[in-house]
Amino acid sequence: MEIFGPGKEWKPDSGRPGGVWCAQRIPDGEVGCSANRSRIGAVDLNDPDHFLASTNIFSLAEELGFWRPGTRFVWHEVYGGPGDRSNSLREWRALSLVAPSVGLKVTADPASDRYPFSVKPDRPVTVPKLMQVMRDGYEGTEFDLTAQAAFKGEAGKSPLACPWGPPELFELLGLKPERSICTPTSGYVFVAQLRDGLPKAIGNLLWFAYGPANTSCFIPVYAGVTDLPDTWDHPANFTRIDRQQPQWNFRLVHNLAQRLPYQKVIEDVRAMIQPAERKYLDLQPSVEQAAVDRFREPGPKAAEALVTAYAADCATHVGAAYAELVDYLMFRFLVGDPEFARPTLPRIAAPTVPDKESVE
Repeated sequence: MEIFGPGKEWKPDSGRPGGVWCAQRIPDGEVGCSANRSRIGAVDLNDPDHFLASTNIFSLAEELGFWRPGTRFVWHEVYGGPGDRSNSLREWRALSLVAPSVGLKVTADPASDRYPFSVKPDRPVTVPKLMQVMRDGYEGTEFDLTAQAAFKGEAGKSPLACPWGPPELFELLGLKPERSICTPTSGYVFVAQLRDGLPKAIGNLLWFAYGPANTSCFIPVYAGVTDLPDTWDHPANFTRIDRQQPQWNFRLVHNLAQRLPYQKVIEDVRAMIQPAERKYLDLQPSVEQAAVDRFREPGPKAAEALVTAYAADCATHVGAAYAELVDYLMFRFLVGDPEFARPTLPRIAAPTVPDKESVE
């Protein structure tokens, strides 16, 4: 669904709609992508199963001089404009990651790089696949900063090669980063997994991570979760460093990764994240079966208590590990004194599936 304003002459007391909107259904079994520019093309309001729109979709376009009756009406041309290369590049990359066989081409010119509204993925899209997409920084493409000649030394790729980093470094090397799907400005990121056939409190969940996806661990937060540890469900105060707030530790890990030898740091970060995420995915069927059993007997509140306890366990372990990870990275890469013992990479403790007694 895309919404645009009603024009600068509109006033709240005009009696006319305060905007114009259009919605297009993504076909079952296909993947769409929205990267901050309009994606809806030709509109067929005679096909309400796939298109819906506000009543002023055509009249407002005519009134504003965007379109003349009798001419071709393409929503993104009439209301949206071409966007910029950060929009078109991310569309190309996201759709290409799930359907490489389509062979989408890229010029980085948003005016010419218009892609299908949706594509059929080469194989079913999984939660781990979407996590991979959310972490993407154009690795392996012509827009991969870490593969540029400026980051190559006699021994090959420099440990400092990073897809995100201090602008001063890129300016020094004569590099200009492209905005990627993963971005260092992310305060949080999630993958939503919504499924029929289960109670809503259990079948719908967010795989949630604070901070940019490439250095953050996703944890499962079910719709039935009624509370999280206080350090997780309160807004972070970014006016002062508070190592008790997980958001600060997620941010510090990401910032350290950008300013230390990225290639070495990201190996350590992934080595901590990946086993935990695999464990969460492996435990998912047993957690959900336990929650369904509680939903049936003694009832929905018991199921909510179970998934709440499970989410709290995951969040607590991840938060503790990130606090340790900040220290680990600083000792390993910043202290640099051989008299200090080599730090041990933190491990995210495996969660347990709560039993009936532990949640009552």
